[in-house]
Amino acid sequence: MLLAPQPDASAQKVSKDLILVLDRSGSMEGEKFEQAREALRYILRHLNEGDRFYLQSFSSDIQTYARELRPASEANDALRWVERMSATGATDINRALLEAADVADRERPTYLIFLTDGFIGNEAEILGELQSTLGENTRLFSIGVGSSPNRYLIEGLAEEGRGHAYYVGLNEDPDESVAAIYEKINDPYLVGIDIDWGDLDVHDIYPSRIPDLYAGEPLVIVGQYDGSGSETIRLTGTVAGDRWSQELD
Repeated sequence: MLLAPQPDASAQKVSKDLILVLDRSGSMEGEKFEQAREALRYILRHLNEGDRFYLQSFSSDIQTYARELRPASEANDALRWVERMSATGATDINRALLEAADVADRERPTYLIFLTDGFIGNEAEILGELQSTLGENTRLFSIGVGSSPNRYLIEGLAEEGRGHAYYVGLNEDPDESVAAIYEKINDPYLVGIDIDWGDLDVHDIYPSRIPDLYAGEPLVIVGQYDGSGSETIRLTGTVAGDRWSQELD
């Protein structure tokens, strides 16, 4: 199944919340950490009026710029906070995700951007809890940093969080990956997609949690159905905060 916006579809710009989470454990020390900090700088410099942000770094403990979401007007103060960071300690991704997700305003579009090399030993536990951790309006975009990031964890986070995974290798400019994220979250077309398959016996759908549809980018859903014949299915979602539905034969 191929879903795509109309060719003349315009971006649905809405105010959003950004939850920025940076791994500052010892394995990130050096160029990886500097690349991750540069990605944070890019995000903070490109906040739109009406956006809010929450900034967290973690290793075995958690540090935050502020205890709650802050307005975009505080970005310069947050940039100075980023400059004082250093990488040291162990890694507690599960706790970091739980505390970051708890900050989300369930009534606003929220994007959790998670920067890490993914060096951890309890990936299955983290991914297993993620669906119940994130709210319905929260999407997770993961950025893997370094020459050998844990792709299983980074891509699993993005899939469970209905977002996308990106990578920044050593000596690469992190701005390119962050710009690609911004292009998506600034131009959402249809979010919270749900499909009523009618009487079709549909199974083995991938992705199991359907991601959002963005202007200029089609969405492919694959799966299997048993039997034959024709059926009308209903596609529903939200466009610029308004409920939307369409029947497809």
